Amino acid sequence: MRSRYPVFFLILLFISTSLGLYHCAGKSIQSRLDALLPSLKTYDYGENREQLTAIEDLVRQAQPKASARKVVEQGLLTVLNSDATLAGKQFVCKQLSLVGDAASVPALAKMVTDETTSDMARYALERIPDPAAGTALEKALDSSQGQVKIGIINSLGRRGEGSAVTPLAGLLSSTEPGIAEAAATALGSIGNADAAQELWAALPNTASTVHRRVVEGYLECADQALAGGDSAGARSMYQKVYVTDEPTAVQAAALTGIVNTSGQSAGEVILAALQEQDAAMHPVALGLLGEVPVVENLSDIVALFPKLSPTGQVQMLTALGNRGDTSVRETVVNAVSSSQLPIRIAALNALKSLGDASTVNLLAREASAGPAEQREAARNSLYLLRGDQVDQAILSAIPQASPAAKIELIQSTEQRNTPNAIRTVLQTATDPNAAVRMASIQVLGGIGTPGDLPELLDLLVNANRDNERSALEKSVVSVANKIPDRKNRGDQVLDRLNAVREVPARAALLEVLGNIGDPDALPVIQQALQSNESRIKTAAIRAFSAWPTPEPADQLLDVAGSASDTRQQVLALRGYIRLVGLPSDRSADETVQMYQKAMDLARNANEQRQVLSGLEDVQAVSALNAAGQYLNNPAIRREAAVAVVHIAEEIGAEHPADARQMLQKVLQQTQDESIRDDAQDALDNLPKGSEGQ
Repeated sequence: MRSRYPVFFLILLFISTSLGLYHCAGKSIQSRLDALLPSLKTYDYGENREQLTAIEDLVRQAQPKASARKVVEQGLLTVLNSDATLAGKQFVCKQLSLVGDAASVPALAKMVTDETTSDMARYALERIPDPAAGTALEKALDSSQGQVKIGIINSLGRRGEGSAVTPLAGLLSSTEPGIAEAAATALGSIGNADAAQELWAALPNTASTVHRRVVEGYLECADQALAGGDSAGARSMYQKVYVTDEPTAVQAAALTGIVNTSGQSAGEVILAALQEQDAAMHPVALGLLGEVPVVENLSDIVALFPKLSPTGQVQMLTALGNRGDTSVRETVVNAVSSSQLPIRIAALNALKSLGDASTVNLLAREASAGPAEQREAARNSLYLLRGDQVDQAILSAIPQASPAAKIELIQSTEQRNTPNAIRTVLQTATDPNAAVRMASIQVLGGIGTPGDLPELLDLLVNANRDNERSALEKSVVSVANKIPDRKNRGDQVLDRLNAVREVPARAALLEVLGNIGDPDALPVIQQALQSNESRIKTAAIRAFSAWPTPEPADQLLDVAGSASDTRQQVLALRGYIRLVGLPSDRSADETVQMYQKAMDLARNANEQRQVLSGLEDVQAVSALNAAGQYLNNPAIRREAAVAVVHIAEEIGAEHPADARQMLQKVLQQTQDESIRDDAQDALDNLPKGSEGQ
């Protein structure tokens, strides 16, 4: 049999080791305190806080262990009981609020009635959980006065000291309003039944701000009773306040409390409040109508709708919308016909949650006519209507709707992401009404899928109005770009281009290809660029100008320099400038050279400004110099200066001498104060000692 003695010795060894570790830990804390605490005695506000930070760290480390807290507490108390500075004692009080217990109370109690140290002592006493801290504060009430007394009262309230109810109640009749107000607030914070009783008893004997604080304190007691689960007690307290002649705000708080404690009967309370001749509580009752979870008598409440003021009707409609109970839909729908605009808007907003398929036509009609706010409310509700039949109701309503309502319904299909809407919208894209056609075309780009491209292309090649053709181009591009593989996005457009001979259609297809950016289209557009047909050539220029990469830049430059048509020259140059600014693998100096070519072809100040706008994004000395050479040109001096300042800010750290020289030139030649300020700021931010670089 194995002996048990070795196990016994191991246990003894573990215990002795643990005690030793605790002893060492305490010794370590004590030694560190001994080294740090002397600095507190002479510390003053604004001095180096390094030692204080070390003490704070020590306090945090000590908090989890009772033995360590006691060591730290005793060390801090030696400072508090010494002739330490006020700043040092304040720091100690803050730390005692974290580690102090009953042992700290006597020292703090001596300080709490002294005006100089009261605040710091109360800070600690409020947070020390031991009951002795509350007792000390309560005893200090009799020996304090003025602001010190008010502070002590506040601390008792924050601690929730139930034993202090009687002395605090005695202060409600104080001739000093500040003390009486503080006592009322503290009793409300304590919030127990005794505090509530004392506050209610004092209510008839108080006036002005003291009376208001007493009422507020009593209501806070009711709130605490409710939070503690005493719903019946809280309700009784709220009702007592509600039947008084207190101001509207107080009665509103009481009514809210009554409703919140009424459970299934909340609706009866709201109904009674709305039936009162004095309408002061109507807004409160209607606000609660939208918040309480259960209202069993909703139909009785809604029956009061016609008797309410216009403002009350708006509030009820808003509350009904918030509730989302569709049983009141008829009342809301009828309110849409009100002669009062705010009521109509509130009703339309409520249909967002109360409407269904039956309200689709109403909302579409209201969205298509009337004041802007009304139309927007109807439109938003149409977009957010819920229900299995709503989408089908929208599609079914489109053919018979008026043109204006039809447009709203069509647009709602995109906003709602209505399934199977594409068939209907493709049909309305050929509607006799031009506005309906345009709305349909614009929606097609959002709801169309790559499978719908053939029909969209049919619409495009058959379009006979420029504005519709332009809108169809955008929709085709939008749908084509939904094809995952970019290399295949232009295939159907290229096939259609090969089959179409009409110039307007070919031109439109070319522009679509440019916006899609399918690489297979590059030679096709290049060929169109040589066309003798002006419209085709212009379309090719636009296509290259919209290209997503810089590849066609040289072709556009050639056109900008050789085209006989001024409009084509302008389009080509603008497109070239745009492409030069796209990301590429060429060097910055090469980009500057390309911009210089554009500047050489620029025929007016507007085109030159476009070049400078692109040039300012190039971070190179060559760009800085290129922009700087136009500071002498009055027509574009401002734009040149802006470009120089921006480039100098970007490259100044690496090329301070070049940046400095050009910024000084800006200051010499530019009178614009904002640019001069920017130039001076950039100059000031250049690395020092860079003049010789």
